Amino acid sequence: MNEIVFVTHNKGKAKSAEKYFRNMKFSTFDFELDEPRSDDIKEIATAKVKQAYSIVKKPCIALDTGFFIEALNGFPRAFVNFSLDTIGIEGILKLMQGVENRKCKFEECLAYHDGKEIHYFYGKHPGNLAEKIQGKDREEKWSDLWYIFKPEHFDKTLAEMNQEERENRRKIDGSVEALKVFAKWYEKENEYQEIYNKHKKLIDIAIEKTKLCEKDPLHFIGHTIDVINYEKELLETFNADKEVCIISAYWHDVGRSVCDKGHEEESGKILKEEMKKLNYDDDMIEKCYLAVINHKRKSILPTIEGKILRDADKIAYIGKNRWDRCMKENMHELNEIVDVYLPILRDEILRFEESRKIFDRDMNNYVKGYLEEMKKGI
Repeated sequence: MNEIVFVTHNKGKAKSAEKYFRNMKFSTFDFELDEPRSDDIKEIATAKVKQAYSIVKKPCIALDTGFFIEALNGFPRAFVNFSLDTIGIEGILKLMQGVENRKCKFEECLAYHDGKEIHYFYGKHPGNLAEKIQGKDREEKWSDLWYIFKPEHFDKTLAEMNQEERENRRKIDGSVEALKVFAKWYEKENEYQEIYNKHKKLIDIAIEKTKLCEKDPLHFIGHTIDVINYEKELLETFNADKEVCIISAYWHDVGRSVCDKGHEEESGKILKEEMKKLNYDDDMIEKCYLAVINHKRKSILPTIEGKILRDADKIAYIGKNRWDRCMKENMHELNEIVDVYLPILRDEILRFEESRKIFDRDMNNYVKGYLEEMKKGI
């Protein structure tokens, strides 16, 4: 497991990270990162983590938090530090004097830079603004706003709550901490990294063979990566052999380097041969083989691993890597894909309800946004 460095000058945030990162190699680097003038916490977190990585030269995280007061049209938004340095919490309370609507919230964006990509994790903390400054100076406090922020359904500010009360309130107020979301994701990613390390020889053979399909915009290595990512999401819901799922995902399109029609059987045949050469046991070989040969659209799949692979493969039609490339190389087919094929894929081909939820999410959050940008460019 790689060490994660939290680059921050905020001792309260560093202290909060400690309780979530107990199972990780973790250290803090005390440095006040620059913040661009922006009211977008993702944009700020991105700039901060890029600067952090340039300093520590290893996987690192940076966190940015915005504070939004409903009655003030969201003020101070991402300009928390500027607001506290100028008018302070006293000034904020003065602006809200006599205002009945006290609703406010913290929103967080944590950016993780692994040296290649930046990953984002979000937190939220709904609540209400107190009428006056309340509470004690606590070691975990990462903002003076703690003195005037009451979590939803509570009549205490964060600064009045002890650590146990702050942790327990999440069950009631629905708050989510970005640090916790990241820690959970990172531990799972390391589990998958261990699977890759364990089966590296077998997986690397699949990667090299799939690269032979690089000219195919539908079945290149980027599509395989999309399939693996969707499998990981489905494995959050379904109890299946993760090693079988990951191996079969890497191998599912290898047969396309030899043929198109019947590539599933060809992929399974080559996989079986390679697994035997590497002395895998017969049970593992059979599970991986069955998953691969049965990932056709309308197959009746005999194993849960095969069902997960088949649905992940179909969701990945709108996976980021494949969609970007398909739309650049097949623009003339865009309307037919969106109006005809994608509804059939969602309603008739996907077998799991969870798969449909993931499909709907990415259609709404990614594909529709992509289409809007394409229309602007036309």
